[in-house]
Amino acid sequence: MVKEVIVKDYGGVMSAREQDAFKAAFVVYVMSTLLVPGAKHDYAGVNYWNAIVDPSKISCYDWGDYVVHRLMDAVVKVLYLDSMDLGVWNMEPKFFPRIRCFSADRIRSMILADTLFPGDSYRLPEFGKSQLRKADGVPYVWARMRSEQFKLASAWEAAICVSRTLLVPMEATGPIFFAIAVFPHLYMFLRSY
Repeated sequence: MVKEVIVKDYGGVMSAREQDAFKAAFVVYVMSTLLVPGAKHDYAGVNYWNAIVDPSKISCYDWGDYVVHRLMDAVVKVLYLDSMDLGVWNMEPKFFPRIRCFSADRIRSMILADTLFPGDSYRLPEFGKSQLRKADGVPYVWARMRSEQFKLASAWEAAICVSRTLLVPMEATGPIFFAIAVFPHLYMFLRSY
């Protein structure tokens, strides 16, 4: 239906109602096919639909912020899945860019491999069934950087736990990780003064 509104021949001048329908349809089409496509064909996420209820205010919505948040959410998910020991679903750490390894089917299988299913049907499934991979199996340099006093793998696990406990968005995991990773070094540096 969205594509039909966009490709329709309006015969020159569009009515105000047609203009509003076109604006809303255009946003849905661009968001669902170009900027933040879903994993399913012809599926549009509904997170931004409140922004198109009044097409005259579409320009007031911070579309860039929305796209960046969705992108960062995807990056954190890739980092998480790529850092967990998922057995047969682990990928070789030599392929870059990493995102090319993550098809929709592979992501779905990796998520299932890391999901704990509760015994009763009233509770939702939870993530975190798997353990972190050993540093040499993770393709990111930060996973291999170690010192005797501090291990980044432990900081990453702590950041994930903090994010889950505080129920904060997944994009907060990265900054929390860096705060946890830097704190001991910063503390020692400040104590030396």
